[in-house]
Amino acid sequence: MSSGKAWWGFDVDKTIAIDEGNTRGGVIGAPIKSLIRRIKYYLRTGRKVSIVSARVHPSEPDMLDQYRTIYQFLVGVLGKELADKIDIRSDKDRHMIALYDDRAEQVIPNKGILVREELRRTVEALQTIANGDRAPYLVAQQALSRLDSWSLDLTK
Repeated sequence: MSSGKAWWGFDVDKTIAIDEGNTRGGVIGAPIKSLIRRIKYYLRTGRKVSIVSARVHPSEPDMLDQYRTIYQFLVGVLGKELADKIDIRSDKDRHMIALYDDRAEQVIPNKGILVREELRRTVEALQTIANGDRAPYLVAQQALSRLDSWSLDLTK
């Protein structure tokens, strides 16, 4: 059970719903089941969940229609009881624990290293090791150590 103001954010298109290529006119694609299950789990374990979507940014002329579209999507995939527990917003704040989003790039805190690049370097080094060259072992070991350190920092 989370306490205080902590919350977890989820984007809509390409994250919890398949992108249909048209975010206007009340169109949201089919739900992506793995993340819908995660949202249900978070809600059932007492965590606060928000939908974070540019669809409802105040600069959007159809912001209110998009809000209703997202809410109806949530009711359809979660049921009204769980959908009513979710805030729909366009921004984040310091209380956000994580953001699930197809456009975000995860960065190792205070290091300026993209997690994607660190994983790529690790995989390349491991592929080289698998091909018999042991020299990249240190590169892979250092990258994994940085990732381990980063993930431990997330639990503090």
